[in-house]
Order: sequence, then structure tokens, then C-alpha cells
Amino acid sequence: MLKRSPRWTQEIAIATAFALTASGCASHGRPRAAPAETSAVAAAKPTAPREAARQQTEAGNEFLRRGLLDEAEHAFRLALEADPGSLEAVSGLGRVHVMRGKYSEAVPLLERAARVSSQMGSTFQALGDAYAATGDLERASVAYRQAVALAPAD
Repeated sequence: MLKRSPRWTQEIAIATAFALTASGCASHGRPRAAPAETSAVAAAKPTAPREAARQQTEAGNEFLRRGLLDEAEHAFRLALEADPGSLEAVSGLGRVHVMRGKYSEAVPLLERAARVSSQMGSTFQALGDAYAATGDLERASVAYRQAVALAPAD
């Protein structure tokens, strides 16, 4: 009978495992993804940080509309990780803080968003709420007037 060394047996096992891995998933009988499939999957994912931030911001806004503050905060923070300059995400995070009654945390975020973009009515409304809650009624009045000017029907 032919005897094989343990090292040779180990090399055969490694080569067999490598061959099975390279040919696909043996337990499911499916081949590995073809390069075209891989690129299609990559194309489905957001390609730019700004696109990822936009998607997360939209999700955060939807969570806010539904009153899901934890989920909204998480989505806005993910948006800011993807694009730290996203004013919509900054504004959304500030609005979450206002809804939670954390006005002192909301003010700097909302001021930042309002300073750069004067077209976000919800930002000015939330900023007015935060100013009013912290006792700064004059600034609250200015913020509310800006919110009304941007969205008179709201």
C-alpha cells in the first residue's frame, strides 16, 4: 500500500478547497457572480457621497414625518458621515433636537443651515421654535417671519 505524507495530504486538501471556491458556491450550486453582475450590483449602490447623503436625508425626513425620531436622527447622522457639508442633513438633525426638546443643541445646527441656505422653510420654523424655547423671542420672531415668507401656506 502506498503511504502519503501528512504534508502532501494537506496540500491536496488546500488545492481542492481552492478549486471549489474558485468554481463557485458548492453548497448552493451557483457560480460566482460574473463581472457584469458585479458591476450591476455596484451601479445599484450610491456612487457618490453626496448621493448617499441625499438618500439618507430623504429617509430621515420620512422618519420625521412619521414621528420616528431615533430612526430620523440615525439617518441624518449617516448622511453627515457621507457628506459633512449636507445642509439638509444638518437641518434635519436640528429639527430632531427641537422635537426632542433639546433646543440648545438644535440652535447651532439650525443656524448653520439657515445661514447658508435661506430657502428651507422647515429650518426657519424649527429655529424659531428653538429660539422661543430658549427665551430669545426677538430672534424667534425673525425666524418665524422667514419661515412664513418661504412657505405661507404651511
